[in-house]
Amino acid sequence: MGMRPVARQQLEEQYRRMVGQAQQRSAANWRHAVQVGQALGLGEPLGLYHTEVTPPLGARRVLLLLAPIPVFAGAAVLLLLWAPDAAVPILGVSPVLAGAYVVVCVVVSRRGRFTRWLYGYPGGLAEVDPGAPPRPVRWDEVTDVVDHWTSDGSESQSMWSYEGFLLTVGDGRTVTIPANYQNALDPYGPGGGFFAALLPAEVAAAFPWSARSPT
Repeated sequence: MGMRPVARQQLEEQYRRMVGQAQQRSAANWRHAVQVGQALGLGEPLGLYHTEVTPPLGARRVLLLLAPIPVFAGAAVLLLLWAPDAAVPILGVSPVLAGAYVVVCVVVSRRGRFTRWLYGYPGGLAEVDPGAPPRPVRWDEVTDVVDHWTSDGSESQSMWSYEGFLLTVGDGRTVTIPANYQNALDPYGPGGGFFAALLPAEVAAAFPWSARSPT
């Protein structure tokens, strides 16, 4: 299956524009990756990847989120016992209050959410969180790399989820590289690789996949 030269030229021009836009969006992080690579002796960056991280809720914050539930339940019981006429209209708006409570829980649970970056180099990689020093892993220190799977099921029905790669370094530490990292320089976005996998080989050959940024 072929493609008309004009159509292929238009596709490649659009691809180049998308590559330029992706590079502009990540220009600041690319400069930072260059600085990190030079400081750590890892070489020039080969790729930029990012993922969203939501820190786990602390015990104090969880207790604060759960506190309104027994308070509301106790107030509702007291109203039903002492003032049932007043309790009916108040309980009528309880779905609205419950919805507001859910919204507050979502907002609080997402508080502190940040973008974690992964910089890839010829000499290794470095994970970077905002306001924290880079956490490098040098390739010459890696002694083993395996796929990381976790079990989601019970003993009777085992279900497994792929989490990414598990790296073992020379001092015995293990470093997890999550599978949800996204290539910041990929103009097609996360769905590009999935779309390419669905296409027949003769159709995929018409797309400039081979010129894509490193994944």
